[in-house]
Amino acid sequence: MDTEHWFAPMFDTYIVLNPDYDNSLNGDFLYLSTDSVDDFEVVIYSGEVELDRMTIRKGNPKYIKLPPNVITTTNPSDTFLSAKKGLHLVGGRKFLANLRLLRGPHAEIINSKGFAGLGTDFLGTMTPLATTPIYGVLSQNTQINILATENNTSVKISGYDPNILFLNNTQSPELNIKLNKGESYMAVVPYRIVDHLNVLVDDPYENYFGLVGANIHSDKPISVTNGNFNGNYINRYSGSDILMDQAIPTNRLGREYVIAKGNGALDVPGGGGLDMERVIVMAIKDGTKVTVNDSPTVYLLNKGQYKILYASSFYKNQGNGVYNMYVKSTEDVYVYQLLAGTNDVGYQFASGGMNMVPALNCLLPNQIVELPEVNQMGIRDDFNTNINIITKSGAQVTMNGELLNGLYGPYPVSGTSEWVLFSKKNVKGNVSIYSTKAVTAGLAGGNQAVGYGGFFGGFSSIPQITKKGTCAIGVKLQVDDGYDFYEWYHNGLLIASGGDSFLIDPENYGSGSYYCKISKSDCGSFSTDPYIYTKCPEFTVKNFDTGNCKTVEIPVAFSSVPLKPVNWDSVLVTEQPEEGSAYYDKSSGKIIFDPDNTDLKIVKFKYYFETTGAYPDSEEVTVTVNIAHINLTNMEDVQCVGFDGKGIYNLKTIFEKTVNQDSTYDKYEYFEDSSLTQKIPEVNLTDFYYQVESYKSEPGKTVYVKVTNIYGCDNKSKPAEIALKTFELPVINTIDVKDSNSVTISVSKGNYPYLYYIKKNGALDFLPADSDYSSSNTLPIKDGKGSYTVYVKSVDNCYPVTKVFLVVGISNTITPNGDGKNDTIDMSMISDKINPKFQIFDRNGRKVFEGSTANNYIWTGKENGVSISTGTYWYFLQWQDFENAEPDIIKGWIHLKNRSSE
Repeated sequence: MDTEHWFAPMFDTYIVLNPDYDNSLNGDFLYLSTDSVDDFEVVIYSGEVELDRMTIRKGNPKYIKLPPNVITTTNPSDTFLSAKKGLHLVGGRKFLANLRLLRGPHAEIINSKGFAGLGTDFLGTMTPLATTPIYGVLSQNTQINILATENNTSVKISGYDPNILFLNNTQSPELNIKLNKGESYMAVVPYRIVDHLNVLVDDPYENYFGLVGANIHSDKPISVTNGNFNGNYINRYSGSDILMDQAIPTNRLGREYVIAKGNGALDVPGGGGLDMERVIVMAIKDGTKVTVNDSPTVYLLNKGQYKILYASSFYKNQGNGVYNMYVKSTEDVYVYQLLAGTNDVGYQFASGGMNMVPALNCLLPNQIVELPEVNQMGIRDDFNTNINIITKSGAQVTMNGELLNGLYGPYPVSGTSEWVLFSKKNVKGNVSIYSTKAVTAGLAGGNQAVGYGGFFGGFSSIPQITKKGTCAIGVKLQVDDGYDFYEWYHNGLLIASGGDSFLIDPENYGSGSYYCKISKSDCGSFSTDPYIYTKCPEFTVKNFDTGNCKTVEIPVAFSSVPLKPVNWDSVLVTEQPEEGSAYYDKSSGKIIFDPDNTDLKIVKFKYYFETTGAYPDSEEVTVTVNIAHINLTNMEDVQCVGFDGKGIYNLKTIFEKTVNQDSTYDKYEYFEDSSLTQKIPEVNLTDFYYQVESYKSEPGKTVYVKVTNIYGCDNKSKPAEIALKTFELPVINTIDVKDSNSVTISVSKGNYPYLYYIKKNGALDFLPADSDYSSSNTLPIKDGKGSYTVYVKSVDNCYPVTKVFLVVGISNTITPNGDGKNDTIDMSMISDKINPKFQIFDRNGRKVFEGSTANNYIWTGKENGVSISTGTYWYFLQWQDFENAEPDIIKGWIHLKNRSSE
């Protein structure tokens, strides 16, 4: 029970769901409980980001189903890298925390050891895998999973067989890992055997042993979870299960252990290698001697070597179906129990579980309060759970207020008279255990193929110093608070003592070597291992401005004393920006921030560094970077066009003096193509003589703008655009001449109101004065017949649109006598119009003349060059002044007086 707990993530191989089980019940469940009668809050972090909060008290434990990919992952790409996975729990008071994993026919309980689970030296302990399973158990593996509790943590895993093949298909004699606080790492060795069911992979033979006995060393405290997920350790049988538990460091181990058998059968046909119930003893030092029960046989182990103690050979029957085992060693050892969740022959080989066993000593607590819902995993509560309690001889033990005796114990332990065992089967709900002497307890549970086990309490009984809190909220060095007296030493000098001095504030004393001497009545005095503490860093801030394309270089130097020597190996970026990246460039001694074209305007990151020396000073810098961006708005410029169809556009005014302004914008460049190869010269943008903008272009085109800011960043990958447009011009639809005296002009489109003007023989590029225009679309014809030009402009006041029309007058008399008067009817004015017609008919309707380009639409009073008789004739005139205009038609009579025909 502790105020903080940690769980490293695990690699999960349960990806093919077993259809015989309700897989909707599967999950990763986090259970929290306490002995406190007052409510308090526990904050749950993953990757140092808050995940949830839970309020608990005694009698009101809580559990939550964790989101996917927080504590387990099925994705192999999550292994062999630093990841923001795992859990860190922080409570206002001491509490118990355990994970319960349910995967169809597989389950496991992993109890957090709290601060006792943190350390710098571990040995990987898990079961060697079956080398000849009867079916292809492709989910087998050994794995070591690590969670860092401090920044800049270096971890090395070594001492395994270099011929093993890791899950990422690599081989290496050691793994060197760098982690920051809240970061995790998963090392996995699979054991996949080719057989008649699967021929995909055939791992090296050495993989069956995997990471068993591997050395795990770090320079700062870490949490380790190891085991098999899944594991099968019975040759020629197909069952497998989750066999995982959290380890404790080597300095928390002991030399005396009592183990109670789980739910598996003791006598298995064939014995030995077919025992589901077994114990693994792992040595951490060469020359370790191990004895079991009251046998004189000694087993000699060197570091990393292990001895498997099979149930059929080593468990002692103490009566009433209760079996236990006593293990004693000359040096500290790891002891793990492998057990079965049932003795049902059809299921026991698939119902495995694994738990780490705490060492026995007189410093164990006298109570374990409270174990939450011991027969439950999530909403499933049909598990048969046995509670095994180990306590000092002569103790009275109660469970939930019931005094345990009779069938519950005490049962002797062969090989020692100092410890006894109590055992109760089919326990349900919350459990509180009280003893009058030192006590620890574990459980074994299961149902059909599901099996699991775990010990609660006892792991912090070996006194060691742990660090609590953070520099931000305050740091304390502490040991367990269950002792009678404490003496604290700093660099060999006594600094604090007392009956309640189980923690101190090291910032009051500074960096250095600390140890604590504790005392407990009837048990004696013990000193912890030295704990090297480095005082909290100086916290500083720095601010920088840059563009989203330009890196920032920050020299690493102490803010208060810039010349103080820096340990360059200690420099570390401890918190990455939300976008972009920050890293330490050792060659230049600088922190480099690369914004990598982020869209964020502000990012923050942190870096840390130390001085040289045994007890270094340190500094943590929080960097805020303000990032300038080039965010532009596309524009459009609408201008009138001249008679040449081009407009004069004000590009710089329309773009630079509106929304596209920023104090960081340094240069604007304009281009005629989106690939920015055809730059518009400055001389084409501005008339320097008149000091006005003068970019001339046809409308309908696009100009592209590249902007460069003061940081050298630009938008060339996505240039801004200026759409060149013009006003919609009026369209002259019809020109209706009335009796050669007036004309009515019909106009559409453009922007109303319109202004009108006509001019005889007017040039198309003539610009009438404003006073010449009329707002009426009916204008008088004052200059007689001939060719006229109509000028129309809209309210936009652009150049007028024009059309040419004719005012036609025709004489009613023709006298072709050569006197120069009325000798012809001349309609040559329609010759350049569209679809011109000039025809003469006699009174009988016979056509006597057809105008054409050959005769230039001039009638001389003849038919085919021959004079015709005097008389009245009829004419027909037709033309169109412009394309799609309504035809102009004039009809009438002509009197011909032809002398030669009289």
